[in-house]
Amino acid sequence: MKLHLLMRASHARPAGNARVTLAVVRSAAYLIAAGIWACPIALAQEEPVATFGTTVVVPGGLLGVIYHLRPSAKSLPDFEGLNPLGVIYTSTLNVTPRDFREGFPGVTNRFEWFAIDYSGRFWIEKPGIYRFELTSDDGSRLYLDDRMVLDNDGVHPPETKLTALTLEGGIHRIRVSYFQGPRFQVALVLRVAGPGEEFRVFSTDEFKPPSDPTTWTYPQITNR
Repeated sequence: MKLHLLMRASHARPAGNARVTLAVVRSAAYLIAAGIWACPIALAQEEPVATFGTTVVVPGGLLGVIYHLRPSAKSLPDFEGLNPLGVIYTSTLNVTPRDFREGFPGVTNRFEWFAIDYSGRFWIEKPGIYRFELTSDDGSRLYLDDRMVLDNDGVHPPETKLTALTLEGGIHRIRVSYFQGPRFQVALVLRVAGPGEEFRVFSTDEFKPPSDPTTWTYPQITNR
C-alpha cells in the first residue's frame, strides 16, 4: 500500500484537455451497461480502510501529532523533547490488528519507530460510569481530563486494557498516546461503553456538544 507523507497535501493539476466530450460519456455509459466496469464499481462501494488519520481537518475531531523515534525504543517517549513531523486528524481510532506489511495507512512511509500523540475534546450528555477499552501494538496510553486512566505501554503484540470511571456531563479532554516499535504487527483501537450500553468504537462525532452553546447544560451524577 502506498502511503502519503503528511507534512502537507498536494493537489496535482490535470494535464491536457479536461473537457469530456459527449462521445466519451456515451462510451462510458455503454461500458457500464455492458458490465465491463463492474469490478471498479464494486471496489468503489467497499468500505474505506480504517486509518490513523488524514491531512484533512476533521472539525471537532482528534488532532494527532506524529514523531519519529530512535530505533530500539521500548516505551512511549517524552514528546516535549521531540520535533514533530506533521499532524493528522481523525474522529476515531480504529486500526485493528494487522500485519505491518499492509502498511500504516494515513501516517508516513515509515514502517516502524514512530509515535502519534492524539488530543481533543468530547461531550458527555448522559453522566454516569463509562468503560473504555484500549487495544494497541505496540504501546499506548489513555488520558482523560489530563489524568492517565489506561496504561498499555511497552513493546508487545496486540493487547487490550480496560478501565471504568465516572464522567460528569459537559466537556472533557481526551488524549491517546501511541507508538509503533519494531515491525510485524500494528494496532490502535479505542472503544467506549456508556451507562447500560455495549462497547463500540469511540467517535468524536458521537460525543459532540449541541450546536447552540446557550443550550449547554452540565448534568451532575445523582445517586452516588
